Amino acid sequence: MTIINFGKYKGKDVKKLPVEYLHWLQNPIIREKGKADILFNVPETIKEESKKIIENIDYASKRNGGAVSTNTDYIIVGMGDLNFIHCFPSVEHALDWLQKTHEWIDPEDDRVLIWEVLSSGHKKVVWHFSGWHWSYDEFDGLEQGKYIGHERSVYEEMMED
Repeated sequence: MTIINFGKYKGKDVKKLPVEYLHWLQNPIIREKGKADILFNVPETIKEESKKIIENIDYASKRNGGAVSTNTDYIIVGMGDLNFIHCFPSVEHALDWLQKTHEWIDPEDDRVLIWEVLSSGHKKVVWHFSGWHWSYDEFDGLEQGKYIGHERSVYEEMMED
C-alpha cells in the first residue's frame, strides 16, 4: 500500500485516487494566477505507483474495447457512483481488489462488472453486482455476484445493511 503524504488526498492509498489526480502526479505542476509555475516534488515511490495504475487502466480500456492479447484477462469496471476500470489475471484477483478498495458499494446506483476477455478479444460478463437502477438479469441468467467465501450475494449483503 502506498499512502499519499501531502495535499487534499493526504492519508489515502494511491489505488483509491481519481485517475485525474494520478495523471497530475506524473506532471505535478502547481499554477497560481500571476505567479510562475511550480513543479511539486512528488516522492518517486508515489510517482511509480501512480504510473503503474495508469498503465493498467490504459491496458484494461484497450482490452475491454476488444484489443487482442496473448492471454485471457479479467477486466473489472465500476459504474454509477463508482468510476474505475482495471485488469487482473483472474476473477479472484479482481474480487480481492474490489473488497479491499471499495468497502461500500451503493445498492441503488452502482454496478460492477467483471469481463472475461479472451486472447482473441471476445468477451463476456462472468460476475456482476447490479444495483436497483440497473437490470440484473441481462447476463444470460448470471446471478448477482458473491465475494469469495460468502454465502450471499453482494447485493443481498448490501440490502441487509
